Amino acid sequence: MSAPFPFGFPLATAGYLSLYVITLLIHVAFMNYVLAGSSYMLLTSFNRRPSEATALWRKLLIDWLPFATGLAITAGVAPLLFIQILYQTPFYSANLLLSHRWMLILPVLLMCFYLLYLQKSKWLAARNGLWRIPVVLLIFLGFGFIAFSWTENHLLSLDQPAWASFYGQGRLFYQSALLPSRLAMWFIGAFTTFACLLMWQVKWTPGLADKVTPAAWRQLGSLALAGLTLAGIAAVIHLATIPATTRAHVLGWVGGPWLAIAVAGAMLQTTGWLHVIRHATPSALARTLITTGCIATIAGMAVVREVMRLSSVDLPILEAQHREAMNSGGFIIFLLFFAANAATITWCSVQVRRAIMIAPQT
Repeated sequence: MSAPFPFGFPLATAGYLSLYVITLLIHVAFMNYVLAGSSYMLLTSFNRRPSEATALWRKLLIDWLPFATGLAITAGVAPLLFIQILYQTPFYSANLLLSHRWMLILPVLLMCFYLLYLQKSKWLAARNGLWRIPVVLLIFLGFGFIAFSWTENHLLSLDQPAWASFYGQGRLFYQSALLPSRLAMWFIGAFTTFACLLMWQVKWTPGLADKVTPAAWRQLGSLALAGLTLAGIAAVIHLATIPATTRAHVLGWVGGPWLAIAVAGAMLQTTGWLHVIRHATPSALARTLITTGCIATIAGMAVVREVMRLSSVDLPILEAQHREAMNSGGFIIFLLFFAANAATITWCSVQVRRAIMIAPQT
């Protein structure tokens, strides 16, 4: 690995890596909305007299979190398929070692999905506000468990020397010094994407922009800046604790340019959100800075994430598997289904927006 990602890899490996990162970006955007949104719901549920700004964002999240969760699940299929092609042995080994606890992700995800619909039900709305706290707590714990499990699985898949002892001792949890900083970096960083998507929801939802007060914009900007700051601190800690050989690849030609893109994106977001806080509303320039910066940061960190993983696996063996997978066919079918799913989701979004526009008139 001596050239910027994805150059320097064989065609098959570079192709699968590029498709994996692109599809992962889509999944991460929706996943961050759900993860940060459920966290926001929990944090604000303990306030029995929420401010007008908090009440506005809460109402928006109650309406949209179930749909966003469906989008996150759908968008997660493609990167899940590509990760199995790219990292067969490490990925499957970690899955098997974590065993039944890893499989708990599915029932927990289903529980969270149905609880999100319970949260927007008339039955719960008619109950005392204290009834909502257990619901949002379970949702937060469920999504938090899923985030923890994926982080744990990722780190275990890269720690091949630990596999034998992990299995021999019958352990259920994998302990790593890298886990807290890595989980914090992605978890807290979700709030920046969350704030960016909320900003665009306000822009695209008819009549909503008039209801967003200056205090609401300042709250959203402060939330985004706090996420950028704390996630940046966690990223620095994580970078300092990874092995020296891995850090050399991240800071070198392979990951260095993408790390610089991620940092530049964070700076653009910071500039944009400071503008929002100062003027209590997002201008066209602020939206451009925030959106461009958000995409750059997610893309840069997604690539850095893969550079860390690639530095810990046996590349020659994996590259041979990638060539075999590319020659086996199925790529055209993937593209067709990807296009069909994208078209379906876009159509659903357009129909929902039209319904929102018509609703006030009926």
